[in-house]
This record gives sequence, C-alpha cells and structure tokens, in this order.
Amino acid sequence: MSDQQVVDDEADAPLIDIFEMAIVFTIPVLVGMGIALTDPTLDVASGAIGASGVGWLLVRVRRQFNAVRTSDGIVRRRRPARSEALERLAKWEYDPKYDRLLALVLAVVGIGAFAIIPFGEWSDENMLSLVVVSHLGLVGALVVYGAAQR
Repeated sequence: MSDQQVVDDEADAPLIDIFEMAIVFTIPVLVGMGIALTDPTLDVASGAIGASGVGWLLVRVRRQFNAVRTSDGIVRRRRPARSEALERLAKWEYDPKYDRLLALVLAVVGIGAFAIIPFGEWSDENMLSLVVVSHLGLVGALVVYGAAQR
C-alpha cells in the first residue's frame, strides 16, 4: 500500500470530536454539582461554576487534537497551529494618526480620573480603582505616543 492510499483512506471524524468534548465538559460539571449537593457549606451554583471552569479547560486541551478515522481505527492527531490570523494582523497597516488619537484619549482618561479624586467621597476600593485607571491611562498614553514617534 503506497503513501498516497494511506492519505486517501483518512477522514476527519467531527462527530467524535464533539462527543468527546461534551463528555469531557459534562463529567467535571456533574462531579462538581454532586460535591456541592452533598457538602452543606457549598451551594449548587458555585459548585457548577467552578466545575464548569475545569471542564472548559479540559475542552480547550482536547481541542488541540483532531479525531481522524483511519484503516487502523480512530486516532488523535495534533491540529496544525493557526498562525495565519496573527500573521495577517501583524501585516495590517493603518493610518498613524490613530496612534496620536489613542494617546490623546488615554491621556484624557488618565487626567480625568486623577482630577475627579478630590471632588468626591470615595471608599478605599473606589479610590484605588481611580488611581489605577489614571495610572494605566497616563502610562498607556506615553507608551502609545512613544511608539508612534518611533
């Protein structure tokens, strides 16, 4: 049997992929809900949400593989890397005036967040949020402006 015949005998099995991902997601959710139902300190919603996060991580790992039907049965193959979208994004050209506009918007947000602090009665969390937003806005404006001048 030549290599060409082996390649022609292979076919994707998308239904098996979907079924396996559904099982991989459902099992942690059921286990998490079971634990939440038997433990009086946990509620069902927190158990389901935490377990669904674990299930979603397992699905993301499973999506890296592709079920392929061959003459030997069903095998899993690693999916090819999807770098085309990143390459297109890296080659994307735009007008440099948008850099200056973004720097201006970030500077206005940063200065505005600093300027509003003395005019209100803020809790510690809100004060910290305003300081972080203003800091990120001003630093982001400087970074964007510096990159635009390069």
